[in-house]
Amino acid sequence: MKKIGVLVALFLVIGAIPGWCVCGADAWLNDQANSENYAIKTGGMLLRGLHGIVEAPVEIGYHTYDGAVNKTEYGVGVLKGLGTGLLWTFDGVIRGAWDIVTFAFPDYHGEPGTHDLAAEIRGGGAAE
Repeated sequence: MKKIGVLVALFLVIGAIPGWCVCGADAWLNDQANSENYAIKTGGMLLRGLHGIVEAPVEIGYHTYDGAVNKTEYGVGVLKGLGTGLLWTFDGVIRGAWDIVTFAFPDYHGEPGTHDLAAEIRGGGAAE
């Protein structure tokens, strides 16, 4: 149990969960990326891409801990949580990189993620 707590604390210490993760900046970044103004759209897509890549590793720690403590027994929960965390991490990194690569295309607004970790942390549930 201490090892999982240390892992979660490590993610917090290195700043992998930015302050805007929980305060609703995801919606603001999506609004910026979907703007009709080209300058706002490009900046929004770049920031959303960086945010997605930086926030993605937190999924591993969160889902591993949540699976072990809240979902099932320790061993099964850790494995299920690790698998879920790796899946959402991969999804976040790919979507973030895609936003960074395609930010300059004028009429393309990217593919925002369907998983909201901030809502899940707050207890509001997430689209899984």
